[in-house]
Amino acid sequence: MTTSFAILAGMLLAAGLVALAVAILPGTPRLADALDRLDPTGHPSGLGSIDLAAVTRSDRLGSWVVRRLRLRVSDRTRTALRMQARTVAEFYGDKAALAVTGAVLPTVTGFMASYAFDLPLYVPAIAAPIGAVIGFFVPDLQLRRTTRAAQSSAVESLL
Repeated sequence: MTTSFAILAGMLLAAGLVALAVAILPGTPRLADALDRLDPTGHPSGLGSIDLAAVTRSDRLGSWVVRRLRLRVSDRTRTALRMQARTVAEFYGDKAALAVTGAVLPTVTGFMASYAFDLPLYVPAIAAPIGAVIGFFVPDLQLRRTTRAAQSSAVESLL
């Protein structure tokens, strides 16, 4: 019981330190935007095949994930995102947020259950990676489902 509280307190402390580091560290400007600012003619250069313009928190998180992990997007996924007017950064932001949620939610629930029902501590440790993987693939399933609906409405509009 005391061990679970110590582990939970350590997790909360680590999460707070990570959040503090993310808030303090400056963001990296996009090269295309910096070059556009230096261009005396004022014409946008259009550099970069992925639009990583950070507007919302999800976009900022997704652009960070794409930059750090250097992820590639298939043509099929890019087409589906374009059909729904979503950016790659927003898509990967959703994936990262749901993966973290999928890892944290079973962990916290497992710690509470282990405290209340004397379950062993390995139950949350097993549930966290499973929840993270499920949370990572949920946006793909949502994109596939909404793409079918968008394609059918596009076909109806065309006909």
